[in-house]
Amino acid sequence: AGVTLLFDDNCTLVSGNEINMIGTRKSPIHLIAKNEMWGGFLLHNSVSKSTFKNVKFSKVRGVGIGPNPYGIIKNGWCMTGGVTVHKSEVEFINCEFSNFGTEDALNIISSRFSLQRCNFNNVFSDAFDGDFVDGNVSSCTFKDVGGDGVDLSCSQVSIFDSSFIRIHDKAVSVGEKSDVSANRINVVDASFAMVVKDLSIAFISESNVTNASVAAFSAYQKKKSFGPASIRVNNCITSVTKNRFLIQNGSNAWNQDTVIQTVPLDVKSLYPKN
Repeated sequence: AGVTLLFDDNCTLVSGNEINMIGTRKSPIHLIAKNEMWGGFLLHNSVSKSTFKNVKFSKVRGVGIGPNPYGIIKNGWCMTGGVTVHKSEVEFINCEFSNFGTEDALNIISSRFSLQRCNFNNVFSDAFDGDFVDGNVSSCTFKDVGGDGVDLSCSQVSIFDSSFIRIHDKAVSVGEKSDVSANRINVVDASFAMVVKDLSIAFISESNVTNASVAAFSAYQKKKSFGPASIRVNNCITSVTKNRFLIQNGSNAWNQDTVIQTVPLDVKSLYPKN
């Protein structure tokens, strides 16, 4: 506890074994750039669970300039996450991810995970991206995010008691045959609160959405190799939203037990090129 690790511009931290970093609220552990930004962290193929508690990750630029506009060049390596976890069970408790210039601040792949009371803020693109994961997100805050707050693919995840504030794209994106439940989430200023796509199913309840500039809840097919999606909404309050529901023909949505009318939807128009 209380240790600060300073990383030079082109440095990365890579481990093929478990890592346990246990700080305290008064004496957190810091992983930070010595100068402006550093490359980031990879945990892969650990046979034992890793725990990060009261750890602050910040000023990360990523590895590989393909997905990361500020990324370092490192012998052909390329990682979408500033913090990347691959095939390793992991839990993050009271952790902070701030000032990330990467495609994803945290990318967890093919792993079991838990995010508890974690904060993501000032993130260039997506905050948390989970691919082929099984786990939960509880009591977390996502703030000032340039992409999605939570972006899930081929995953089974529960999200509860979490807040999403000033999210440029989707607060929660559920894609590629995922199964996701969200309970007691609060979304303020986002393009979408929850989007469900490509054979995914999602359930959201007891939640609040304020100022969704495109739609609070949406379901559609984006990729030809998948299919339509389904979303069920229970006891959710929305205000100042352009559309409460935006459901593509072929997909399904329910508000309580009421079936939501579908519409023709040009999905490409929802993804304008920068």
